[in-house]
Amino acid sequence: VSHLHYPCELKVFDAVGSTNDLAKESRVGIKPLVIIADRQTAGRGRLGRSFASPGDAGLYMTIALRPTFDLDKSLYVTMAVAVAVCHAMEKVAGVKGRIKWVNDIFYRNKKVCGILTEAQSNFETGKIDTLIMGIGINCFPGPLPEELKEIAGCLAEDPCTFSRGELAAAIVNETLEILENLDSMAFLREYR
Repeated sequence: VSHLHYPCELKVFDAVGSTNDLAKESRVGIKPLVIIADRQTAGRGRLGRSFASPGDAGLYMTIALRPTFDLDKSLYVTMAVAVAVCHAMEKVAGVKGRIKWVNDIFYRNKKVCGILTEAQSNFETGKIDTLIMGIGINCFPGPLPEELKEIAGCLAEDPCTFSRGELAAAIVNETLEILENLDSMAFLREYR
């Protein structure tokens, strides 16, 4: 909490089904809601794919907020979050990630992060009521399904290399900063 630069409602769990699903069930007020779990039992990726989320090895989080921008800007949110996550990974873990369109981050040619952006919108107003940004990062080695062992990597081999809590705070800070300035589209050059 001391590393957060923005006022947030913070909920931390040992295990949840999905941090995004929990965010959808929660009431998001004026302050952004941040949900963090040590593991997920029903983590999801794009197109309904499952997202392996073993305990003690990763960071599984959702940032949910009431955005001030219109629905048409939502196309850029996943890109903006990917840039924010790369900034945070570099600051906290010393890892320079590569973004693979549109929502994956790679390090040493292996996927280390997936981003799932969802929204609850109001079509009458053309506004997004709640923006839900799920971020799953393989921080350290952990048990993964056999089919993922060749394609999934992690940020560091030693769990003492960096703090997952500090990484979560940096992701929140970087994400909220970029989203505050989404209209400028300044992140696009970096994303490309």
